[in-house]
Amino acid sequence: MFSRSRSVLVRAFARPLCVVLCSLCAIPVAEATVTLVQGSTGVTEGSHTISTEFQDAQNAGDLNVVAIGWTDSTTTITSVTDSSGNTYTLGAGPTQITATGTTAIYYAKNIASAAAGNTVTVHLSNSSVGFPEVMLAEYSGVDVSSPVDVAVGTSGNSTTASTGSFTTTNANDVILTWTYTQTSVIGVSSGFTLELISNDNLVQDRLTTSAGSYSASVPIDPSGWWIMDAVAFKAAAGGGDTQAPTVPASVTATAASSTQINLSWTASTDNVAVTGYEVQRCQGAACTSFVAVGAPTGASFNDTGLTPGTTYRYQVRARDAVPNWSATSSIVSGTTSADTTAPSVPSALTATVISGTQINLSWTASTDNVAVTGYRVERCQGSSCSSFAQVGTPTGTTFNDTGLTASTSYSYRVRAADAVPNLSGYSSTVSATTSAATSGTTAGSVTYQYDSFGRLKQVTVVPQ
Repeated sequence: MFSRSRSVLVRAFARPLCVVLCSLCAIPVAEATVTLVQGSTGVTEGSHTISTEFQDAQNAGDLNVVAIGWTDSTTTITSVTDSSGNTYTLGAGPTQITATGTTAIYYAKNIASAAAGNTVTVHLSNSSVGFPEVMLAEYSGVDVSSPVDVAVGTSGNSTTASTGSFTTTNANDVILTWTYTQTSVIGVSSGFTLELISNDNLVQDRLTTSAGSYSASVPIDPSGWWIMDAVAFKAAAGGGDTQAPTVPASVTATAASSTQINLSWTASTDNVAVTGYEVQRCQGAACTSFVAVGAPTGASFNDTGLTPGTTYRYQVRARDAVPNWSATSSIVSGTTSADTTAPSVPSALTATVISGTQINLSWTASTDNVAVTGYRVERCQGSSCSSFAQVGTPTGTTFNDTGLTASTSYSYRVRAADAVPNLSGYSSTVSATTSAATSGTTAGSVTYQYDSFGRLKQVTVVPQ
């Protein structure tokens, strides 16, 4: 029967080991460049998810490794994500024992820099699993484009968990193994270093200096089922470029108009070359949800299409060709100026008489520094009238004025509005007179009589 405490345990072994939980020691590196930066264990369970977090800040260009295990063979991993937006790929597994357990190792290459607390979430096909385990490790100095050399997965039921022999093709690798067991792992493989252990499951690793045949095995006590995955990750070729550019400094944000803020900063430097920058923005004086809005190659960026009278916050990071990303700059804020510019005056206003009760208007569209949102149509009645009143608010450049009085003169004027609203000046005034009412109009056997104001006065029904 599978059982174990859910608390995180660090076991004491007979020989001195580098036992690390959350704050890790580096792999001893004499000639190789691969270094274990940090790791973490512990599981937060949700519906269809299990997760844990890197407790320290992360460096651009590093490799994230996620070791996963649980006690059934029907649940599958649908995806692995993290709060920094890195892309995770299956490295080893899924390795299963039917109706018993499942393990896998995922990795994210060339990660983005991140503040402490980057949370890795494993998304599952079932809402919950038995005894889930997630262990995280971050390595520097690993190949950023194609990091996996070889991977294996094995399982069994005995007093020894073993990967069996596998052959690497790259001289300088870091081999990581992940053992998930029914009982307890009580030791590490010869030549390997213990890095993480939780609930008697462990992650160990070693460096290689030549390609060839390798294997790993760990003792199990008491005898029970076990699953063991291994991935050999390649060191960056020739040491590789793993150095990120310096952080962009002296970032400034200057409002250029009601819809534009211009950014500039002191250029970053790099051991090889800076190839560009990423500008991130959020909206609001206290906002924190930054998104990328630009990728300039130089040390300036003009952010356009903004909302007038609005505060925006910005941060910038630099990249090289790998790409290695710098940390983000300090945050700066800029506020677009208020929109005080009115639209242009509507022109070429015309009034066309349609009937004794309708006049149709049209005009040439106005323009605005931001956008015209509509028009205000005003009307007065009488050949010499001057008391205009608003009778319509169309969004386009036409307006049909209905319900008018026959044989009557109407004058019109139009002005444009933007969202503030700023109002344009008035168009020129145009006048038109509705058609006269027709008396004695007959429709079939019915006669309609109108007075001089166009109002219906009498209806006469004439028998057939």
